[in-house]
Amino acid sequence: MTDQTILTNARIVLRDRVITGHVVLRDGRFADVAEGASHTAGALDMDGDYLIPGVVDVHTDNLERQVQPRQNARWPSRSAMMAHDAQCASAGVTSVLDALCLGDLGFNENRVRTFHEAVADLTTMADTGLFKAEHFLHLRCELPAPDVMALFDPVADN
Repeated sequence: MTDQTILTNARIVLRDRVITGHVVLRDGRFADVAEGASHTAGALDMDGDYLIPGVVDVHTDNLERQVQPRQNARWPSRSAMMAHDAQCASAGVTSVLDALCLGDLGFNENRVRTFHEAVADLTTMADTGLFKAEHFLHLRCELPAPDVMALFDPVADN
C-alpha cells in the first residue's frame, strides 16, 4: 500500500516563483506540486503557510558544541547527536555536513574522543531512521597535528 500525504492551501516556494497550491507526497517523496487547492479528502490544510526546499548546512560546529557545551562539561555522544539533529531539522536543515576537528594540537584533549565517538555514531545511526536530517562528515584537518593522518586514514572513505 502506498503512503500518501497531501498538503493543500500552501504557499510553495519554487525555484523561480511562489505559488499557492498543493503538494502530494507518496512514500515520503514529492509526487506532484500544483497550483490551486486539493479537494481530496484528508488533505492537510496548511492555512497559507510557506513550504520551502530544505536547507543544506555545508559546515556546522554545532555537533561539537552539543558534546561539549562548556568547559569541563561533556554530554553523552549519542544524546548530543540526537539533540544536534533535532536542532538542524527544526531550523529547516535537511542535509548537514557535521564539521569535526581532526588532529590534536594539545589545546583540547577531548577533541580526538569527540571525533571518534561522532564518526562511530554517524556510521551506526545513519541508517536507523532516527535522524530527521541527512548527515555527512566534514573534516577540519589540523594539518600541523602529528596524528592527523593516523586519524584521517580509517575514515577517508566514510
